[in-house]
Amino acid sequence: MSGAAFGCGVGNRLTQYGGQTVTYDAEGNMTYVPLGGTFANFTYDQRNQLTSAGGTTYTYDGEGTRVTRDGTTYVTDPVSELSQLLMTYNEDGSVTYYVYAPGFGLISQETFYAGHPIQYRQFHFDHRGNTVALSDESGMPVEHFDHPVYGDTQLGLNTETIFLYAGRYGVQTDGDGLYYMRARYYSPEMGRFVNEDPYWHTGNMIYGEPSSYPMPDIHAIVQSGNLYAYAMNNPVNRIDPLGLDSYILYDENDTYNSFVTKFKAKLMARELELLYGTKCHIVPISSGADLIGKWKNRVGFDSNGNAVSIEATVIYAHGGYDNYAFVESHSDNFKKRDYWFFLKDVSELEQKAMQVFVSLSCNTGQTTVDDNIAFQMIFQQSGIQNVLAADGSAYTTTRGFWRKTVRIYTGESKHRDDVSYDGYKLYTRDGDGNPIITPFGGFKHEFVGITDLILSALK
Repeated sequence: MSGAAFGCGVGNRLTQYGGQTVTYDAEGNMTYVPLGGTFANFTYDQRNQLTSAGGTTYTYDGEGTRVTRDGTTYVTDPVSELSQLLMTYNEDGSVTYYVYAPGFGLISQETFYAGHPIQYRQFHFDHRGNTVALSDESGMPVEHFDHPVYGDTQLGLNTETIFLYAGRYGVQTDGDGLYYMRARYYSPEMGRFVNEDPYWHTGNMIYGEPSSYPMPDIHAIVQSGNLYAYAMNNPVNRIDPLGLDSYILYDENDTYNSFVTKFKAKLMARELELLYGTKCHIVPISSGADLIGKWKNRVGFDSNGNAVSIEATVIYAHGGYDNYAFVESHSDNFKKRDYWFFLKDVSELEQKAMQVFVSLSCNTGQTTVDDNIAFQMIFQQSGIQNVLAADGSAYTTTRGFWRKTVRIYTGESKHRDDVSYDGYKLYTRDGDGNPIITPFGGFKHEFVGITDLILSALK
């Protein structure tokens, strides 16, 4: 039904498609749905998890992770940054194992039958994480793929892997034309999810979280218009791999204006929740001891104290490549009020696993200093896959409607004669897990959002 006429109703629900009526249950889940060029009945459990689609059935574990799809069984690591599929027990009796590399993600799969290897495939991705090719053990390409921006309903029918569209981030392409994106299923045929965003609801979709965001939120208003949309209907520039927890740790005693600092931290949290799909927690810090304690007890936990997987952590405070000496040279009043992100604090931080750590602190990624904070973060924190930090002075400003967005940019360092700064530097890991600095030197004199920074680390 490609190009079929469609109609939408209340809540931007798709009501007509190809001359047929799309139906929903009381929870907003699609129950009579376009699938593979026809229509199929969908059913859900009490947690709004899809249990059947046409003739296909699904089961899940207590954490909501998919366990079976018809005769295929999935074994998943739920505690990695994005949950990772480790192996599949296939209907034909074979077993496929998936291999991941620190800082890169999925790199290959190998299938065994009766204990003997029968097929090896290595993945090749584009800048958005779509699989564009598979190669064999000799490095010869065996399949190539082209991906329309909203996905392709036919792509998963006759290929050798389930990791295609956004495959690097663990999105699984099912043979029936649906994409399994952990929390929900996405239909490339319709260009939308089959049920509503599980985070946004009537209590927060106009004002954001009431306890944190007391003022009207233009981003939440936009999102409330379509709770079925994928990546805010902009899949060229955005992805929506899951929705893990993220954290912004900000200096609550900023000398310049502590209210503005807190306000900007809230705006960045809203952007991450809306554009990146991660639940973002705002954590004030006042000293090195406070950072160390809250890194241990707040980062990696939800508001109820339950352990969660971490997508990204942002520190928003003063900084410098040798910032302890720099602060010591300033007045007592100045250094006592502000928190500065010290190199000495890094060694005392508890080990945490996360995809991205972002330092919005001046000169913490300064490349003329080998032992800077960015390098020490990825060197000492073995679970952090990517670190982004400013090579130069870091600034933030508010822009847009009601000045409700924060834009980040870098400028010339005030603490050195060399002016060869080059925006934000990305520290990541090689295939053996060793820290390296990449050629990436982006966003020099550019106004970008916190989401842009995080996505740049994942490309």
